[in-house]
Amino acid sequence: MELDPRIALIRRVHSDRASRQKAATGPRRKRSDARGLSQLDIDRERRKLDRLERITQLGTQASYSRSALKEELTEAARSGVPIATLARASGVSHVTIRKWRDAAA
Repeated sequence: MELDPRIALIRRVHSDRASRQKAATGPRRKRSDARGLSQLDIDRERRKLDRLERITQLGTQASYSRSALKEELTEAARSGVPIATLARASGVSHVTIRKWRDAAA
């Protein structure tokens, strides 16, 4: 199965992060899955990336609907996507995104 190049990038980032954490905190137990990401992880990351692409497109359109962007950002924030990532992708302040997320809860 051919991996989406975006997934390969995420896999590399996760690997780098794990290496840094391991260096900082000492040895850790190895993952039982030697291949890295499971299919579930790959599907989750693919959905997250697709959502971020939609948010980026909404944020960069000249005539975007603020309510559509608000709805998309709120849903993404509630599903666990980091607010800083959403802010960079959309161009909306992280404070605003946090406010929207808290109001929707």
